[in-house]
Amino acid sequence: MNKVIVTLTTIPTRLNSDENFEEGIKSNLYSLINQSYENYEIHLNIPSKLKLTGEKYIIPEWITKLSDSNPKFKIFKDLEDLGPSTKLIPTIQRLSNPEDIIIVVDDDLVYHKDLVKEQILNQSIYPESVVGYDGLRSKSNYFKDIRDYYYTSNSKNDKVDILQHYKSVSYKRRYFEDDFLSFTKENFTWEDDLLLAAYFSYKKRDRLTTFHKSDPIFNSLKEWQERGGVTTFPVLRHTNHEQLEGCNVFRSDENAAKTHITNSNLNLYKYIDNGY
Repeated sequence: MNKVIVTLTTIPTRLNSDENFEEGIKSNLYSLINQSYENYEIHLNIPSKLKLTGEKYIIPEWITKLSDSNPKFKIFKDLEDLGPSTKLIPTIQRLSNPEDIIIVVDDDLVYHKDLVKEQILNQSIYPESVVGYDGLRSKSNYFKDIRDYYYTSNSKNDKVDILQHYKSVSYKRRYFEDDFLSFTKENFTWEDDLLLAAYFSYKKRDRLTTFHKSDPIFNSLKEWQERGGVTTFPVLRHTNHEQLEGCNVFRSDENAAKTHITNSNLNLYKYIDNGY
């Protein structure tokens, strides 16, 4: 039977934050557990320590209890810290059924209850495409303005160069071919969105940005700028968390050197700019 996997990772400061506890990662995980679709798993990939600081991951008791009481919520711990790509790479390695659906999300957002249901539908309608709700650099240039670059909340499907995981992205396991792991090692970066965009550019696989019927329709650039953006489907709101953490701290050559996660963005863009 094909599996549906929602996969994510986190960092110690979010995992163990006592400040605004109910509105922190707890609100993120509960939104993923309480989906309208029933038959899926959640994989939380947790390294043994944060490569940047050496800080160990301590899994709080409430998360362990949450996993024990919810069979769909699975914790995979003591993994290697692969930067933001930890949310995806270990999950791919665990799965072998080519038709398994993988839905990647972030740990600092609260998601709509229909996220899983809609991403399964997306993989049914577009069975050979990677599908998300936020992308960069659309291919049609329909709007002839900034909406073609930051392609989200547009009420139109379009191919894009780069999909952004924060708003969820769905894949089938077979999209990741035998060379995926070697590709990630050769082009390793803290920019997981770019890494996946480069790989699927290399594979000439469509990256599609779609929308949901509940999204508001914006009739002008001004309306889009005022009301569009992050908090359209499937994102309901941000969680509470510190600002200078997570992928934010990887965006410098100094921090990259500390973690041995080099900035290979120029190489990645060579694939991405080569297009479809």
